[in-house]
Amino acid sequence: MSTAKTHQQPIPLLPVLMATYRTQGQRSTDFAWVPEGELVILASACDRDRGNPDGSCGCTRAFAGVNSHKATTTAVVTERS
Repeated sequence: MSTAKTHQQPIPLLPVLMATYRTQGQRSTDFAWVPEGELVILASACDRDRGNPDGSCGCTRAFAGVNSHKATTTAVVTERS
């Protein structure tokens, strides 16, 4: 884990997932409804697509936007304080 320098103490930087458009389209089933740069988490999978990453819903391989509550299939790991 890295740290950012401040006037008092170093602030730890944590690895987080952020939505990205950079790799969108590498798969024909990619989608991105989350604004680029928004913090994302792993989405839960519905019963219909559980175990099938290329299912019709796509939720099995999606990330959920923390603010927008929308979905994307592409994210990047970055460090934030």
